[in-house]
Amino acid sequence: MKRTCRSLFAVLVAAVASFGASCATWYDLRYVPSPLEVELADSSGTALAGRALVSVLGVRRPKDGQPARFELALRLENLGTAPFALDPTSLELLSADLQPLGVAQLEPEVVPAVDPGATQNAVLFFAVPAEHSLRDYNVAGLNLRFAVTQAGRRVVVGASFQRALRPEYGYYVDPFYSGWHGYRHVGIGVGRFCAY
Repeated sequence: MKRTCRSLFAVLVAAVASFGASCATWYDLRYVPSPLEVELADSSGTALAGRALVSVLGVRRPKDGQPARFELALRLENLGTAPFALDPTSLELLSADLQPLGVAQLEPEVVPAVDPGATQNAVLFFAVPAEHSLRDYNVAGLNLRFAVTQAGRRVVVGASFQRALRPEYGYYVDPFYSGWHGYRHVGIGVGRFCAY
């Protein structure tokens, strides 16, 4: 009986220790709108019959020698009668202080042309350059720029996102309740501090 209790206690201690030794996979950074609808038209009035939907999936923490990276989802929809294609060399992500956030990598590596009535999805990865850390950037906002081409025409578009701030932990105010205006949130956690 004592041996079983000791074994159970050892397993419990090991589980708590392993839980506390790891960080979350993602930074606590959320961006809105999500998704953002982008018309495939530029300022000169050149437009394609299509649209793009873009969402910032999040910012993945550095792991196994890989730097921190921004991950975005892109969906291209062709609403016209001629195919168009994403120009992968045009992809650029800027921080709020207008610093570029690395070279884009795509999944799939080659996004096929979008045929009429069809859609194509891709995940975009922008790794923070090795000589920088996430702290070197103002991440209050992001701007994605990309181009699509169709029959010799090139349309460059942009999509801007703002960081979604969560309400501070603490008092919650209900505008429809006239009594006591809040409660205090108290939490206890186990883990290690994960810095940027």
